[in-house]
Amino acid sequence: FGLLAVDLALDNVDFVEANALSGMEPLYKAWNCGYKVVASAGEDAFPNFYRSYILGSNRVYVRSGAKLDYDKWTADFRAGKSFVTSGPLVLLKVNGKEPGDEIQLPAGTHTVKVDVDVKSITPVESIEVMHNGRSLGNVKTVTLDRSGWISVQVKAKYTRDPIRRPFPFAATMPVWITVGNKPVRSKADAEYFVQWIDRTLERAMQLSFNNETERNETRKLYEEARGKMMQRAAEAGQ
Repeated sequence: FGLLAVDLALDNVDFVEANALSGMEPLYKAWNCGYKVVASAGEDAFPNFYRSYILGSNRVYVRSGAKLDYDKWTADFRAGKSFVTSGPLVLLKVNGKEPGDEIQLPAGTHTVKVDVDVKSITPVESIEVMHNGRSLGNVKTVTLDRSGWISVQVKAKYTRDPIRRPFPFAATMPVWITVGNKPVRSKADAEYFVQWIDRTLERAMQLSFNNETERNETRKLYEEARGKMMQRAAEAGQ
């Protein structure tokens, strides 16, 4: 998380690999700070490791139109019009909008409609609508009064090899919701990343550097990232 936090604050993260639901947790925190970083997924082949998952067991699916165009696919992937999965297929709509889209609402309290469609070759165990990192269960509506996001994560039943253990999963990117033109911010999650930046910097300073210039440049980089993340924390309280 420490290096992720530094790169995140400096806008150097293209995507985060999420080959399990646990891989979505840092993304949820990043989204809560307003960083529109997306997840990808993939599986290498390890022929000499009999416990490895089958090639292709983890994938990212991108909605990019009927005709495959690499540039458009890449743009839509970066925009979060996608979901990662090790089995189930999941589609999400919030007030008719899909992952990667944004809903603009005036200041006040609003209730949005959530539609989820899941297909799986093994029985579905749970469908969880995620609102700002918190699971609301398989709900059809979400009431909110501040900017944030809504996504979905799915767990399916494990049946046999070579289906991924401990369970097949899927997770969508978020539908962003802006209320009263306020940015998405979380003081707690921004401070969480700041703590990781501080801990990682402390460890980095214990390493050997070629010279003091490199050490000072590393410290400066971390301090810049810390300042940007602290700004996000401050904006959450405004």
